[in-house]
Amino acid sequence: MKKYIIILLLCLAKTGTFAQTITSLGSGLSGFSKTPFVLFTDTIDNVMYAGGGFKTAGGVNCYGIAKWNGQYWDSLGSGLYFNATSFINTVVDIVRFQNDIYIGGNLKIVGGKPIYGLAKWNGNEWLEVGGNVKNDTTGPTSNINGVVRTMKVFNNELYIGGLFDSVGTIASKNVAKWNGSTWTALGKSFNIDCGNDGVSSLEVFNGEIYASGNFNCPLPGNERISKLVDTNWVQVGNSINGDAIIDKLYAYNSSLYVGGYFFANNGNADNSLMFTDGFNYYPTSGGVLPSNLLNMINYQNELYVVGQIDYAGFNPINRIGKWDGSQWVSINLALEHNLNVVGTAGSLAIYDGKLVIGGSFTSINGVPATNIAMVDFTVGLPTKQNDKNLTIFPNPTSNLMNIQLEKGVQEGSVKLYNQFGQVVYSQTKGVFKSINVSTFAKGVYFAEVRQEDKVMRQKVVVE
Repeated sequence: MKKYIIILLLCLAKTGTFAQTITSLGSGLSGFSKTPFVLFTDTIDNVMYAGGGFKTAGGVNCYGIAKWNGQYWDSLGSGLYFNATSFINTVVDIVRFQNDIYIGGNLKIVGGKPIYGLAKWNGNEWLEVGGNVKNDTTGPTSNINGVVRTMKVFNNELYIGGLFDSVGTIASKNVAKWNGSTWTALGKSFNIDCGNDGVSSLEVFNGEIYASGNFNCPLPGNERISKLVDTNWVQVGNSINGDAIIDKLYAYNSSLYVGGYFFANNGNADNSLMFTDGFNYYPTSGGVLPSNLLNMINYQNELYVVGQIDYAGFNPINRIGKWDGSQWVSINLALEHNLNVVGTAGSLAIYDGKLVIGGSFTSINGVPATNIAMVDFTVGLPTKQNDKNLTIFPNPTSNLMNIQLEKGVQEGSVKLYNQFGQVVYSQTKGVFKSINVSTFAKGVYFAEVRQEDKVMRQKVVVE
């Protein structure tokens, strides 16, 4: 398999704004719906997965699920079943749990096997997870697949949410958890009556599991957003008013952010994006308009949001916005489709310290990229990747990490960043010290050493 990478340096005119690179990931994603509905970075194996309704990734037949290793795309077995014109299956969420990769979605056949709703990849083959996820009033013996829309690992258990009424051999409406060998129903679960559409998002906040859904009728204890307390689902805050849709929950900056499709003029805290402390809802300086906010991610301690959105805080944007916790910040990115139509974005990830955007577009800021691209916002800073004057040893490491410069004094300030752009270690200016990384999660990190106006960087692997 060949790799094709296109990089263009963009110098932005606004004062205080750095240049950035837009990088295509091979020849991108194509075929059928093309759009990646979910992106997931596995920091242990240092690969990024894309799931959706595409046929090829980088020219390789992948059929709905693919992985990127930093150089090229690869398939996971035979992927999902498709016919000549469309997919029967679609992946909408991906997680790593107990050393396997789990995919959830509208699944019927995975790896050539009849697997409903949820499947796992063990590195060699696709397997069902303790039986099938189904959705039919006749119970677990039915042959109608359920849909798993969202997954979250919490306390070494895998929580799933979606539209289903049984998992394996147990009855459980729309939410359940898996410990690696056994399924368990959660409380009274979420009723699927009154025209609601199941569970859309799961998130962990303040040590509790939260669930959102489009519950279109007044069901006490589980309207729009709820949290699991002991064995019961308890409504969070006041009702979310109007014909609201909740697409995404995301923990950021000591708050739980709520994204979807709702409006302040219906009595909500803001438009399509607000946050909660677990009791009340608060605004985000105008939120986003005019339609659904689909996804969010914390990148370099700021919240990036994407969706069918043209305004953030009433300021024009192009499908992607940035919130720093108190105000909207200009991002200067424009997604285009054939250069004359606004593109769309619906998925986000962080890989190799850079922001990855998935959607339906042919270019970003004029740089060709087919439905997926990587953005590096650090270009323009006085930095070098893998500076020859900087040595990190041992590398890889599992215990102590040492810093040494070939020239100059052995002192400066040091920061370690994880792949999500978050600072996990910081040392103020002084003599270099050994850094204990034995408690760090396995994966790729970036060491940054500063001396006066000089900045050096080196990639570090923690095993």
